[in-house]
Amino acid sequence: MYNEYSGFFKNQRDKYFKNILSNHFQNTSLVVDIGCGQGDFLTQAKELGINAEGVDDKDFWINHCTKNNLNVKKGSIFELPYEKNSLDGIFLQSVLEHVDPVKAMTEISRVVKSDGIVAISCPTPEKHFWDDPTHVRPHTIKSLSTLFEMFGYDVIHKNYVFAELIGITVTWNGLFKWLNLIPGSIGSNVIVIGKKKEISSIS
Repeated sequence: MYNEYSGFFKNQRDKYFKNILSNHFQNTSLVVDIGCGQGDFLTQAKELGINAEGVDDKDFWINHCTKNNLNVKKGSIFELPYEKNSLDGIFLQSVLEHVDPVKAMTEISRVVKSDGIVAISCPTPEKHFWDDPTHVRPHTIKSLSTLFEMFGYDVIHKNYVFAELIGITVTWNGLFKWLNLIPGSIGSNVIVIGKKKEISSIS
């Protein structure tokens, strides 16, 4: 399930994507946006001159992106259309909360090279999380960091998305609990980025 974004929220979303791309994917040969939806991340990558393509399992979004001259492939988080150890950049925005995270990370790790960068962003256990019937589980900075460590990644960046937008870093795992006390949810999505270790360094 995807939303089509517009207005102020889309402008902030685009700014956030541009920050992540500029700070973490400038040196990748290709960054793949899994669950690319309407292609906002791909558009920002294109504007920055970063080679990117999307993967989506919805024909509607594949056609939408193709009409906007964005590179997209048909596939899913559990069946990525790439060879083993072939990618050095992967991005997931609001995808992991809809699926089994261990199963998804198994497939991601199949296609990522040693030293490849994987960025995962998704909502914390905020008060409206379960209003979406397709949500499987929320995540926190700690849960995403643990997931990366389970699969042999070094965690190289972690933050709340609102903090990314104002140029600061906030790593306190429990902050979302306080944000949930604020009337009118401001959202508490987090982003954690991992770098896959060299195979020889994984014990």
